[in-house]
Amino acid sequence: MWTLAGNTSGFGQVWDGRPFWVGDFNGGGKSDVLFYFPGDGNWWLGSFNGSQLTWNFSGNTGRPGRERVTVHFKSLLPLTQARQNYLADQYAAMEELFAGGGNIAVMRGTTEDLSGNPALVPLQNLNVGACNMGTTTADQNALFQNRNNLGANDLVVYLASALIGGSGNFVGCAAFPAGRPGCVIVQSTARWLTAHEVGHVLGLGHITNADRLMNPNTGWTNVPPDVVQAEFQTMLNSGFTIVCP
Repeated sequence: MWTLAGNTSGFGQVWDGRPFWVGDFNGGGKSDVLFYFPGDGNWWLGSFNGSQLTWNFSGNTGRPGRERVTVHFKSLLPLTQARQNYLADQYAAMEELFAGGGNIAVMRGTTEDLSGNPALVPLQNLNVGACNMGTTTADQNALFQNRNNLGANDLVVYLASALIGGSGNFVGCAAFPAGRPGCVIVQSTARWLTAHEVGHVLGLGHITNADRLMNPNTGWTNVPPDVVQAEFQTMLNSGFTIVCP
């Protein structure tokens, strides 16, 4: 028999890698749950009252950045544990890189498995054409309509099986229809692939320098790849980042 133990809906996707501690923190003789919410720098203590966990504010150690952006993940493929691990690693790499210099806090939103929708199965091998920003294919237009649980400024990263079309050998494409910001990736060994594509969504172009995140080839020679201050400023000016309260 399942019984409701608590609710964390206001804290985003809590299994995004943030640490949890279990112990008797309030001296009540029972185990409590303590975690940090990167959205506002607050610490929350969950205490069991006999039937449910209740969450109480415990302190604040500061915001993680000047502005924040919320990124959701949606998979056209069944969300196996391996794919969930891949997305978690992609998110963690992007979160750490964009927080450099205290600039952009990347918040993880929802994760949705779209593989059960028969209408989306043909899009698993997604035609992205030449993957030029501002130009999208019928496949992209159909896929990017799927924005369940997203806010207007939220970004979505779709996971596909393959990206086809044009002459490119794409592992990611950040061309998106107007008003539906996001990108598409395939599973690859490039740990900062999502960060690269989200960088495009936030206004960054390619730069030929193998040490930099926005190098067109993801075989970076010095990892983690670099993001310079001017690029951070471009992303902060994108319109999709929101000033942290």
